[in-house]
Amino acid sequence: MSRRVDRRIEDMQRLAESVLEEASSPEFDVARALAVNLRGYLANLREALEQEKGANGGAYWMLECLDLYEELRFTLPDADARQMGLGGAHAPQPDAVEQAAVHGRRYWRRQRHNAAAGADARWSGNAAHVRLQEIVHGLAARRDELGDPEPPGELWGALYGALDDAGLEPQDPEPDLSGEQRYYLYGSDGRRYNFGAFKKAVSRARKK
Repeated sequence: MSRRVDRRIEDMQRLAESVLEEASSPEFDVARALAVNLRGYLANLREALEQEKGANGGAYWMLECLDLYEELRFTLPDADARQMGLGGAHAPQPDAVEQAAVHGRRYWRRQRHNAAAGADARWSGNAAHVRLQEIVHGLAARRDELGDPEPPGELWGALYGALDDAGLEPQDPEPDLSGEQRYYLYGSDGRRYNFGAFKKAVSRARKK
């Protein structure tokens, strides 16, 4: 692992842990949800690098981590970001090309955050989505009695139970549907999650 990659991982880990340890008030709920997801993605990145699965595996998780890291940074007010180690010597120093590449993304993320400020319904949806991702990753790790990964079709019913256990109030409005047409509703805003999306998410989780 290069020193630059190592420093980037340390920067991202430091921010995630700082948010989870210090940001306990309700206005930081979105930031905490992002920090939980970032911490999990960092674990996947380290595993990919340690197992030497090739540049593609490490690159995928690095991009995922950097994406969450940038979103988390711009979810925090500037003063709180500095207090949590984003200013001064702890701030990552991207080169000019990288900085230019993310400039537009940063702007739109800030706009999106400002538009969502104070929207309880939106926060509820974000939290539910983050929890759903965690549940899918957990289900993707399941294996059958022979040690083979359980197929998504077998995991679909378990997903409903896991959503219910997590308090996400799942619904199965059309239980007679089959195949790719199957779907659940979950969360306080009734988000739709179909079997096709679930199957792809399980496949991505198993390719890490």
